[in-house]
Amino acid sequence: MCTHYTQIVWATTNKIGCAVNTCRKMTVWGEVWENAVYFVCNYSPKGNWIGEAPYKNGRPCSECPPSYGGGCRNNLCYREETYTPKPETDEMNEVETAPIPEENHVWLQPRVMRPTKPKKTSAVNYMTQVVRCDTKMKDRCKGSTCNRYQCPAGCLNHKAKIFGTLFYESSSSICRAAIHYGILDDKGGLVDITRNGKVPFFVKSERHGV
Repeated sequence: MCTHYTQIVWATTNKIGCAVNTCRKMTVWGEVWENAVYFVCNYSPKGNWIGEAPYKNGRPCSECPPSYGGGCRNNLCYREETYTPKPETDEMNEVETAPIPEENHVWLQPRVMRPTKPKKTSAVNYMTQVVRCDTKMKDRCKGSTCNRYQCPAGCLNHKAKIFGTLFYESSSSICRAAIHYGILDDKGGLVDITRNGKVPFFVKSERHGV
């Protein structure tokens, strides 16, 4: 992430353009993500040159380009961008007239209205990571941030182990822990994981068939 920061604060960069798209399935670091949000930004003029610092240490706005006219705002070089509309001309206001079609008499057959099936309402899209019944928390929930996971159907009778009740040890199966907690059933579905810090012990129990 450091390279993103240095590009944003790069002294000579003054323009940015970004776009975002939701991908139904996307491979991220070897893992398949569903409904992944793909966000891309381009900078101009580009920076992040190897061996160069993003800016010089010194008094803010002390080396702004002459074209900025000495403008400084929030300790950054600033130039007022003004838009001057072009004066209207006859060419700009010219309206093309559509050609008059020839009059043709065409007999139209009555249209038969067939019953249509009601459209299915699409479910809300969530950015998820697809996992298996035996996927462990420690294999996916790394660092301080965990994600939303898509569990398959049929995990109720799987042999993957879980350790704990309400709070689960990191070597537990994500999907079977969700069934044990009562969030999911054997049909699978979405589950969110949140770190809760260290727990002195884990309670053994049988819940919801797990």
